[in-house]
Amino acid sequence: MLEKIFYYVTTAFEALVAIFGITGPFEQPNYQVLVTLAPDVEIRRYGPTVAVEATAPGPNGREEAFRLLFNYITGANKTEHLIAMTAPVRVSPSGPNATTVRFFLPMSEAANPVPPADTRVRLVRIRDSTIATYRFYGDPNGEARRTAEGVLLSLVGSTAWHPASQPFFLGYNPPFTIPFLKRNEIAIEVTAGSR
Repeated sequence: MLEKIFYYVTTAFEALVAIFGITGPFEQPNYQVLVTLAPDVEIRRYGPTVAVEATAPGPNGREEAFRLLFNYITGANKTEHLIAMTAPVRVSPSGPNATTVRFFLPMSEAANPVPPADTRVRLVRIRDSTIATYRFYGDPNGEARRTAEGVLLSLVGSTAWHPASQPFFLGYNPPFTIPFLKRNEIAIEVTAGSR
């Protein structure tokens, strides 16, 4: 019982300070920067990890998928186990009218992840990957994302790296963070090549 009280008090405090762009000590997947292409553009090598993800259709698919994953980490899983929030949250299109949202699990959970109770939530094991990222700040609306995608693809296109996926979004702050304080990234998987 005390564990649950502490978890919810901590979560409430993190939500309060997140309004001002303070994200706290959220665990992030480990990576190594291989190349810096520009001040806000990096090629990173990520190690293997484990995540949970959900896909939901329609214009509110992102919110619905996020809710399913948030329910999972706050105890809607087969052991009612509480799991710490991590960053970033990955958001990617899934077909013409659906969105997939992914939460990366903390390292302490990755070796023996708790099975979801909801069949719409799935565990995914992620292999090593090389990712190109472009960091930008502000409200990550559709126009801002398209601009960021253009910058990233243009810079990657001028190198020996080749895109190996569709662009996806990485969000580091909750939706209620003051917009100009939000840290966002557009990312794409890449492979090394030669020109």
